[in-house]
Amino acid sequence: MPTTPSHPSWKGVDTEVWSAKQYDFLGRMLEASEYDGQRLRVSHQRLVDAGLADVHFDRTMEYLRESLVDAQVPGEYLDEVLAAFESTRADILCK
Repeated sequence: MPTTPSHPSWKGVDTEVWSAKQYDFLGRMLEASEYDGQRLRVSHQRLVDAGLADVHFDRTMEYLRESLVDAQVPGEYLDEVLAAFESTRADILCK
């Protein structure tokens, strides 16, 4: 996994718990399970209030891409995973 994010909005975040949540979330999305956009907005609102923004989402996308490339995920699957994650941007950033 890439290094721990250093932005102040990550202060106090247990990155192991965060990683586990990311793993679970991506698994649900890729299994074609419905994810709840409202639940994403509610669970991320305090982070948005603390400054979570597109720049942070973009960096998370970079971490995800790096991890998938390191795991040698084929390009078409890599693109599918990144597109699925990108589709949650508005909900995660409470837009």
